[in-house]
Amino acid sequence: PTFARYLSLKVLLKQLRCQVLKPHEIIIIDQNIKEEREPLTTEFNDLPLKVFFLDKSGQCSAGNIGIKIASGDFILFLDDDDEVGENLIKLHVDNLLYFNADVSSGIAVVPGEEIPEKFNHIRVSDVFPTNNTLIKRDVFRKTGLFDLAYEHGPRADGDMGIRVYLSGALMILNNKISLLHHHS
Repeated sequence: PTFARYLSLKVLLKQLRCQVLKPHEIIIIDQNIKEEREPLTTEFNDLPLKVFFLDKSGQCSAGNIGIKIASGDFILFLDDDDEVGENLIKLHVDNLLYFNADVSSGIAVVPGEEIPEKFNHIRVSDVFPTNNTLIKRDVFRKTGLFDLAYEHGPRADGDMGIRVYLSGALMILNNKISLLHHHS
């Protein structure tokens, strides 16, 4: 999902262009008002972009649209103000394979903030950071989509994490899979 962050989104798209393991598709749910929308497919025509417009913004609605239209077996959630290394996708896939897991979560390094102790080691997880998580698409059949009750507030990722955990899906948080999150 993106809203009023085209500059940082373009940085992320350039980094996704350089991934060691190439993305099958990149789905952007553009929630900018019609008059402020920018065409992304021209500058990034080498990427497998699918851009959809959502006239009424909402984090859960945007996530749910992306989940519904995704054609791959796995969905990687990223924020439009993230910066990623060239091996992010590969590290997540390797994490899933190594642990035979359903969900691979990494950590977000925020400039000026310390990483909490519970995120400093690899562990079975009950968190679902929506800016650095790869999940098997089939898991959503058991857990459902993002709850629209969290549409414009915090905790949508926390709710999803608990539901995925309670569904019996194996979630692994790996602190070696990190990205830079700007909190724009």
